[in-house]
Formats: sequence, structure tokens, C-alpha cells
Amino acid sequence: MLLPRVSRLLIIGLLFNCFSLPVLAQSPDTLSLRLTTTKRTYRLNEQLKFSVSLMNYGSKSVYILAELGFGYRSSFVLKILDSNGKEIESSYYPDDSIFSSPDDQSAFLELLPDHFLGTIFFAPTREMIHKPGKYALFVEYRPRFSVKEVKVHPFWGEENGMLKSNVLHIDVTGRRRAKKTII
Repeated sequence: MLLPRVSRLLIIGLLFNCFSLPVLAQSPDTLSLRLTTTKRTYRLNEQLKFSVSLMNYGSKSVYILAELGFGYRSSFVLKILDSNGKEIESSYYPDDSIFSSPDDQSAFLELLPDHFLGTIFFAPTREMIHKPGKYALFVEYRPRFSVKEVKVHPFWGEENGMLKSNVLHIDVTGRRRAKKTII
């Protein structure tokens, strides 16, 4: 039995809306997370260094936690994948604990449209990545408070979901050998 045209359109519309809701956290009209670096190749004996920025591409201001840091008790979580797409465990992971209260209005920053807030991450490459190879890095922004907990609005909270940055591809090479001096 064929459904009338109006019923088919209604069902298609409902399905489209159901499947499009999860992309709200990654919408180009809201916050976006950007990961950048000045180099694509690192040696094991150098510092891994990149910047991460939260950008407001929306048409209205949004409040975010003003202090950014790395770690599970902070704002950003760094993920490193090997060439097979498997997440690697590092011996070093920053834990920038940020002690903010949802009641403290000074702990939040109003991010205006077309503005960003960022920070720079650096760590010894050999402690983050243990051997030469090709790796993919990305960062997740995990809001620490619920919209209901804070007094500033509109606030990007847990209800808005986690943001995932773009993926950076880097090559890690072995240590540069010291030149032998013949006397």
C-alpha cells in the first residue's frame, strides 16, 4: 500500500530531523574547536607543540569557562592515534586541574561572535609518543558544568555536548644522532 504524498513527506521530514539533531555540537553556527601546529614532523627528542582554540562562529555571544587547560579535570583532552587508528597510552599526560565554582561569575568569559580563546600545549614528544611513526592528534573540549548550574547565559555547558577538533597528522622520527668528533 502506498502512503499518500503528504504522509511520505512528513515521515521523511521527521527522519531528517531525528538524524540531524546530534550535529548541533559541531554546527558551524556555534562554537568550534581548532587545533594547529607550525610543523608536521617532530623528533623524539624535541617538544611537541600545538595551539588549540575555541572559536565562536555564531551570531550571538556565548559564555565559556575562562581558564583553559589539559586533563580530565580540565577543559581539553588530547587524543593520539597510531597509524592503525588505535589510541595510544602515553607515559605523560597533563592534569591541569581547574578549581572553579559554577557560582563564581568571574570564572566565565563571554566569547563574542567571531572571537576565540586559546592556549598552547607543549610536552616532550618522547613522553607522549614512544616510537617513530605516523600519528593523528585531536582534542576534545568537555564542558565541566551544566547550563543549570551557572548564572551566566547563554553558557556552553554539558547539555551542548563535547566538541571535537580537527585532526592533525604528524610524523615522528628518531632522535638526531650526535656527530662524532675525531681527535
